[in-house]
Amino acid sequence: MKLLGLGYVGLNAPDASAWESFGVEAVGLMPARSQPPGHEDDGTVFLKMDERLYRIAVHPSKEMGLGYMGFELAGPTELEAAIEEVHNSGVAIDRGSEPDAQARGVAELAFFRDPMGNRVELFYGQSADYNFQSPANVRAFKTGNLGMGHCLLFVPDIRQATSFYMGVLGFRLSDFTAGGKIQFLHCTPRHHTLALAELGGANGIHHVMLEMEDLDDVGRALDRTRSQGVPITADLGRHTNDQAVSFYAGSPSEMSVEVGWGARLIDDIDWSPVQFGGDPWGHHGLRESIRELAAKIEERTAG
Repeated sequence: MKLLGLGYVGLNAPDASAWESFGVEAVGLMPARSQPPGHEDDGTVFLKMDERLYRIAVHPSKEMGLGYMGFELAGPTELEAAIEEVHNSGVAIDRGSEPDAQARGVAELAFFRDPMGNRVELFYGQSADYNFQSPANVRAFKTGNLGMGHCLLFVPDIRQATSFYMGVLGFRLSDFTAGGKIQFLHCTPRHHTLALAELGGANGIHHVMLEMEDLDDVGRALDRTRSQGVPITADLGRHTNDQAVSFYAGSPSEMSVEVGWGARLIDDIDWSPVQFGGDPWGHHGLRESIRELAAKIEERTAG
């Protein structure tokens, strides 16, 4: 299966409206000019980062965290082949109805649950209005053939999760931390579209990463985030593996949003996965933030 990247993410939040001010005023995203059919009155917040109709949808919910991930395919033939591959792996997969596709703003989709219970959607033909103008004057986010960014998920069993995403969905291993408890996977030249971390029994999402085209835009986003009193869950730093310069901001959904620049690209022809240690500088608070959220999610799930 050839995935074209992460196309959209659906999040849950008790106060979805808080995401509009956070996403727009702090991060620099743009409110969607229009909403997919069926959402006009339900309080869902849609946020843009490029020419697509939206990239992030935040749904009002008593729960917090990940609602779904949408991975893009090239067209109807590729979707049919993907449905067959998922079905043949023993995973139950359903075709989305026409209203389902309209609600996501795509031509067609199918959906299933990964081994952790996360809803995964495969789609093609996402709507575009060819308009992006950040109210915060962010020049551009890095998307295109790389997808919208990446997610880091907590998983109870790293081997099971990695086996599923690589064996069934066709992700490739980029690299991993010493001990193998965090694995970084790619499906485009972006260094990773998905990171999987085993910390106890936690099952949830730690962050979504959005990459900017300009380092100065990252710095200005950091200034806006601080001035608005949004918690900085990890300060500015550079990652060892993807080499991105970034910071992490606490969102209204408990999870963080990583805002970064300069992530490396992977060429599968000459790429070899390696294990690595800590970051060369900065990102103070990141390890603590990951552990604290994992513990909170595990405690909430157990309770």
